[in-house]
Amino acid sequence: MKIWNSVQNLGYHLRERKHKENFQIALTSGFFAPLTKGHVRLIEESSKYGELVVVINGDNALCKKKGFIPQFAEERAEIISKLETVDYVVIYDYDDVSGAILSVQADYFCKGGDEYLSEQDINPRELFACKEVGAVIKFTTGGNKKIASSSDIFNRHLDYLIKNGYKKDT
Repeated sequence: MKIWNSVQNLGYHLRERKHKENFQIALTSGFFAPLTKGHVRLIEESSKYGELVVVINGDNALCKKKGFIPQFAEERAEIISKLETVDYVVIYDYDDVSGAILSVQADYFCKGGDEYLSEQDINPRELFACKEVGAVIKFTTGGNKKIASSSDIFNRHLDYLIKNGYKKDT
């Protein structure tokens, strides 16, 4: 099963497996709304560190950030679960993923380089969770340059609609 209903259940499953098998767990997270080539590169690079858990920030967190929900979490989870390099997907509706890091006991926490250049840029709760479980933080795609931006995609569409006098049919 690729899509899990809770991070606690997934964490339990992974801890049980780790008692029997020797493998590494890589965790990455994001809104992925919509999924961009930058997201795909982050996911592909993160999978090199171990079995990959992709934590999708839920709809409430997305609405807080963007002010609306362009794509529901269940749909984002299904799309991401179809990527070959993804082993597990879970929706997690909190402002940070510290609880997910602790639950799955990640060995690696992978962040997109377009947002994070050093540990000082990481949410303090997530940083604490990494230290608590011994997760190594890996910075992947982008360096200090965004490869692709969901916000840019929305802004281009909005500009187009405004420019062309779009009015919603009633």
